[in-house]
Amino acid sequence: MSEIAQFEFNLKDMLKIKFLIIAAFIMSSLGSFSLYGQIGEEIRSYVDSSEIVLKNGRRLLLNSLREHNYDKAGEVYLYLLKEMDDKPYDAFNYEELLYINMILGNWSIFADKAKNFKVFIQNSTYPETYPLIDPLYRIMHNRHDQILKSLNNAKIDAQGRKVADLFLHLIKQQQTDKAYDEMYRKFMRQYPRSAYNNFLTLYLPRPSLYLSWSWSIGAHTMATTGSLERYFPSGVGGFMAMDLNYRKLYTSLFVGFATLDLKKEFIEPLLGVDTEFNKGENFSYGQVDIKGGYFILRNDRFHLAPFFNLGGAWLQSTRFDPEDGNDPDIYLFNTFKYGPGLHAEVKLGEWNYHGGYMGRVPAKHYVSVKFEAVYNFLNKAESTKFNGDIYNVNLGLVWGFGHF
Repeated sequence: MSEIAQFEFNLKDMLKIKFLIIAAFIMSSLGSFSLYGQIGEEIRSYVDSSEIVLKNGRRLLLNSLREHNYDKAGEVYLYLLKEMDDKPYDAFNYEELLYINMILGNWSIFADKAKNFKVFIQNSTYPETYPLIDPLYRIMHNRHDQILKSLNNAKIDAQGRKVADLFLHLIKQQQTDKAYDEMYRKFMRQYPRSAYNNFLTLYLPRPSLYLSWSWSIGAHTMATTGSLERYFPSGVGGFMAMDLNYRKLYTSLFVGFATLDLKKEFIEPLLGVDTEFNKGENFSYGQVDIKGGYFILRNDRFHLAPFFNLGGAWLQSTRFDPEDGNDPDIYLFNTFKYGPGLHAEVKLGEWNYHGGYMGRVPAKHYVSVKFEAVYNFLNKAESTKFNGDIYNVNLGLVWGFGHF
């Protein structure tokens, strides 16, 4: 065979091989696209029958409870537990298990869930399943007396009965109160090693610490004594304060300010030059205090606390502008101060969110009015003309959260 003929033969073979490779690639791609489309169609048409059963079953359970059909509700509850027994999700979360068994009067099951808090708290349902917590909570709240009667007639150990009674009290009141605090502390004293301790300490709210944190703004009035009184009358300004109260302890960070009009002219040497200040000229007064006191009365409506304050106060001329770099700061006094005072506060109202209970009670918010009277001893004045002390009366509006 000639070299030309051999070359033509090899070329034909190469073209055939190339064709076969291209054909195989095209067939493979078509097969992949077909498989991809088939999987996508399967995903779109896939239905998780367990999720549908659970969603419909939870809806039927709630309707049965609302209609007082407890036998039907119990059957649905047991069916859903069995249906989801070997599934990745649970039929009910922990809180739902507590509510349902208390409503149905399954007190021994409630006791078991409470004792084994750390085991059942891990229960989780389908993310988008039919919601039960809020409606179950409302049923619990509205049927409190009926459920409590069921508890009193139930065969349950003494500790479990007291824990259930404590939980029912919390749901009825929708918040902690003094009775709840006393019941909680009494149980922990009587049963320091109880099997229910995890439920109480990790799930139920602890007794109130009587802690509150508040902010206030209002009117700040001041008046002077001694020789200072001859030059400055009483004045009115404003204040801002942040209070932190714990049990019987009252504390506050306070900033007050006012503008005073000079009622009698005077001459004062400034930088070697006698400077005259005229009647009616404005002076700026300010003070910053830290207050600490003790509540002699603190109840749900009224506060009364004597306190002692430490801080600083100043009285400054507004004629000069030190910021321009030429004028000096002119203070008649800029000094440490201290003195006693009395704090009183009256609550106007409070509010809270009463939804499902998930191991904590949202902090209560309140609005109140506070009144304070303070006497301030000034440590030192720049001139003997301005010796004296200052007393304040403050009236303001308070917004706070926590235990009033």
